Amino acid sequence: MRLTGTQQITPPDRLNTDSEGVTQDSALFVTYYQKNISVPSDSSALYMMADSIAAIRDNGVLRSVEIVGSASPDGSLQLNSRLAAKRADGVKRFIIARASVDTTLISVRTIAENWELLSSIISGDSSRFADSMRAIAATREPESREESLRNLSKGSQWRIFATEVFPKLRLVAVTVKSSPAPQPAPASQPEAGSSVFISDGDDAEAAPRQAEGNYGDAASADAACPARHLYLKSNAPAWAMLWVNIAAELDVVPHWSVALPVYYSGFNYFTGHTKFRTFAVQPEARYWWRGDNTGWFIGAHFGLAYYNVAFGGDHRYQDHGKDTPAIGGGVSGGFRFPLTADGRWSMEASLGAGVYRLDYDVFTNRHNGLIEDRRRRTFVGIDNVALSFCYRFDMKGGGR
Repeated sequence: MRLTGTQQITPPDRLNTDSEGVTQDSALFVTYYQKNISVPSDSSALYMMADSIAAIRDNGVLRSVEIVGSASPDGSLQLNSRLAAKRADGVKRFIIARASVDTTLISVRTIAENWELLSSIISGDSSRFADSMRAIAATREPESREESLRNLSKGSQWRIFATEVFPKLRLVAVTVKSSPAPQPAPASQPEAGSSVFISDGDDAEAAPRQAEGNYGDAASADAACPARHLYLKSNAPAWAMLWVNIAAELDVVPHWSVALPVYYSGFNYFTGHTKFRTFAVQPEARYWWRGDNTGWFIGAHFGLAYYNVAFGGDHRYQDHGKDTPAIGGGVSGGFRFPLTADGRWSMEASLGAGVYRLDYDVFTNRHNGLIEDRRRRTFVGIDNVALSFCYRFDMKGGGR
């Protein structure tokens, strides 16, 4: 089971009255997460939630926003506590930036292992999960509960939980309470003979200016979304070819990122007759299937490379005049997966193909060898093979 996005579980419902006799409404939003990930499966869904909260605020009086971050029991208690806190804090920061909610109205709490919700879910199928319900009720220690569940029916119950129940526990629930906007008092009619003041228009323009300010806040919210990241990467196969390389990739919006890899090699391979010297760049735009810009992607890239290559044979090949690089572009695809529980370190595998225009000189493959020919070719084929180690920087106040 895979839950994505943000769901409004309840519409604004009329609940009760507070101590001052003011009627209150309540709405519940739930955002789901994947295992060991602290950003939502679909970050764009956060916009829907935040915009709904802003609409509630604009159409009434916002009373409180309660944020509860939760994790599933499969994992250490320390990791689950950290995940639940990061999930809740990320949603809090996004709501503050996007919906311009007063921080004094927001409360945050975390549930490292949501046994209460787990029990509530499986109680709906008591005949199927009777043994699990008894095991949970038998002890209050999280580690003991987890061990008991793992041992039930040779682990079959635990495997069912992993696919059907635990995804429902990895969430942030946001409860929004509000009350209707107070009705304005009826305007008093001027007495006969009294003067009436006519505005010169300055006050009438105040509201549009304030609205413009709100748009500015919404734009700045893009810089505060917790799901925006900067990645620094390096390609292991390129290092094996003695190519010094580094790449930077920046999340732009949900599903989209831009990357710039740079390669350089000024080395011979043990002898002067074998070399692959190059300086190359390959900027790329990527589309990711998931809204948090992880998992599978496809991309389109531009390529430019200066080169001086020899493979131990009779000839050496170099871009014409040392100033006519290979120029072209192509498409690529790949997959990024986490190496650490917090997603800070990850690995990315990608493969690309393209079309390039080559204009190069052919030299005799020896020191100060003579030029023999000039050739122009169109290359069509693989232009990128990467298995990169990636480190993620969270962009504070950043964008999705």
